[in-house]
Amino acid sequence: MSQLITNFRVFIASPSGLDKERGLFRRVLLDYSASDGEPRGSVFHPTGWEETIGGAGRPQELINADLRKCDYAVFVFHDRWGTPTGNGPTSGTLEEWELALELYRQAKIRDLVLFFKKVEKRQLRDPGDQLKKVLEFKERIQNERRFLYRDYESADEFSRHLRRHLAKWLRDQETLPQNETQKPSVASHARDEPTAEFEPPYKYWWKEVKIQYRSHEHEAALFCAKKALSTATSEFEWAKSKNYSGAIYLELKKIKDAIDAFSEVEQRVSLGSSDEHKEWHARVLVNKALCLRKLERVRDELAIYDDVLARFGRETASGILDMLAFALACKAEALASLGSRQEEIATYDDIANRFAGSSEVSLLEDVGRALNAKASVVTTLGREDDALVIYDQIACMFNGREGLETQVLQALLNKTIQLKELERYDQALESVDVLLKAAAQHQSNSYIAIALGHRGHILQALNRCFEAMNLYEEIFVRFSSSNDPLAKFHAAAARMYRARTLISLNRRREALPLFDTVLAHASSERYGGFEELVADAAIEKANCLYGEGERDEAIRTLTQFIEQFQTATEELLLQRRAYAFLQRGSILAELSRHTEALESYELAVEQYAGLPEADRTQIASVLLRKVDSLEALGDGKSAIAVLNEIVHRFENATDSEVRFVVEDALYQKVKYLGSTGAISEAISTVDKYLNRLTDASDAEELTESLKSVKRELMRVFLENEGSDI
Repeated sequence: MSQLITNFRVFIASPSGLDKERGLFRRVLLDYSASDGEPRGSVFHPTGWEETIGGAGRPQELINADLRKCDYAVFVFHDRWGTPTGNGPTSGTLEEWELALELYRQAKIRDLVLFFKKVEKRQLRDPGDQLKKVLEFKERIQNERRFLYRDYESADEFSRHLRRHLAKWLRDQETLPQNETQKPSVASHARDEPTAEFEPPYKYWWKEVKIQYRSHEHEAALFCAKKALSTATSEFEWAKSKNYSGAIYLELKKIKDAIDAFSEVEQRVSLGSSDEHKEWHARVLVNKALCLRKLERVRDELAIYDDVLARFGRETASGILDMLAFALACKAEALASLGSRQEEIATYDDIANRFAGSSEVSLLEDVGRALNAKASVVTTLGREDDALVIYDQIACMFNGREGLETQVLQALLNKTIQLKELERYDQALESVDVLLKAAAQHQSNSYIAIALGHRGHILQALNRCFEAMNLYEEIFVRFSSSNDPLAKFHAAAARMYRARTLISLNRRREALPLFDTVLAHASSERYGGFEELVADAAIEKANCLYGEGERDEAIRTLTQFIEQFQTATEELLLQRRAYAFLQRGSILAELSRHTEALESYELAVEQYAGLPEADRTQIASVLLRKVDSLEALGDGKSAIAVLNEIVHRFENATDSEVRFVVEDALYQKVKYLGSTGAISEAISTVDKYLNRLTDASDAEELTESLKSVKRELMRVFLENEGSDI
């Protein structure tokens, strides 16, 4: 039996710097709708500037138009107020608040919710103009006593409070009289749109699928994909939705479910003979192959790519050709994973031979990417000059071709990098000048910024550090306010390069404000690479503070970074966070704050162990530092337990760095046992480890070292006449 669903739109308003909360807002609404709302007849749809469709007129007014269509509004503030919108209010969020307030007075919005993220005490001491405006607004809300607000510290706390509001709104809806429940929402009625029982169409859910998927909110994306499937009105709308379901399952590591989804699409589209059917058939076959890659069944994966090429290799429709190019690119990656370099190169040549004569820009871009990848492979084979020839070939092939400017610029950039790595600095400078000229001709700010950055690196390699620093400053000044996010990213990166150069010149104090600039400039940006830049800036600032003897400030900087990225999922950010825990622990230990250091070390071990490829060297090193703090606290029993953990955990390690840590742990254990009079146990520990060294490449050196230790222990034992037996 079909169920009427009441749909509510919930608007989120916030100044910049609250991207995590905005992402959580979307996920919480979609998760709550799937788990609690829909079974009880209601769904909450997230709405914000991300959904606003561009058009003529003032951008803020377009956002306001979306707000007018909403049933609820959530406002979130932290330490930024925003910038004027050109229509009176001092920020876009304030303009949204004033509009929401008016809609609430007119009973066109059901409820308004305010959140304030707690601000650190150090910021309150010197709040600055942005934070002052937030504090003034909060005080106004307090004095007016018309709306409740909620302070929160962590992302988890924000999520919990938001879910409580959703639960309240759902209860409010359920307690309305029956005749009221079946009416449109107040906001829907006011804008004369479909009633609240109207199910959003396929187009709405398809858009949500893509937004959630690109935001890595995979559970929410899966919910939207299922809704898209149920509202699809054509065979290919269904195929798109089911295919996306498979891709989401793949991200969630539900490989069997992913294969089943792709197989279901394959079964349907294989019955058709149109070009679109063939394109979808090729697409899902490639996606199934990628599932096999996750299962490390690379030979089976390659067989599917060959099957795609055999089935559709003679087709001429552009969509099918795109899929053939994609299949070949995936095949090359699979061959690379097997170390089959010559076959990989042959596959890149196949792409070039098939599509170099095409008039389709997308296929020519595939050719450019294939040739760039081929150049990279031949470089790894020691054929650097061949790679340089390929880069020149790409630049010549696509020069003057409309839509292929990026391929030319990327080839010139790769050539510059190659020459720099070969330490042919004069040629590299010539190459970067050609790149700069081409980038200026195509008005590509991002490539200009990148090229100038590499010019700075080359100047540094030539010990022309002051010229390099001036160039880095020029990049920042030129592009820090650019509309091109990549150019803006490289502007912030240039500040990092300048700071690092100053540190290399022992001018750390001058570098510190540059790190602060990077942190302020990059923290509010949405371009993906900025997060890694913020991570590097925070850690390098902490190291710089440590070098200047400002240990407490270094600890605060590391702690802020750890908290800022507490929900990070990207491997590189997780590595940085683990390193931050380690560094914080080391500094705390230096300050004799060993209990705090132990806690930080424990978190570092947990973080390193949770990485996709656990860093055994770092884990062993952190555990050894943990022993030092335990000994400083006089907890010898726990110290021995950790030393035993190191030996037990890594006794079969073949990596020399890990084995050196194990050896160090063994020495410390033997030393401790000897100092406590447990000589026979110390000798037994040495003997056990000696027995494990027979196959080690450095066994002879280690054996002699340990035998020396054993002789000393035996001497002590004999002097004490075996008193510990």
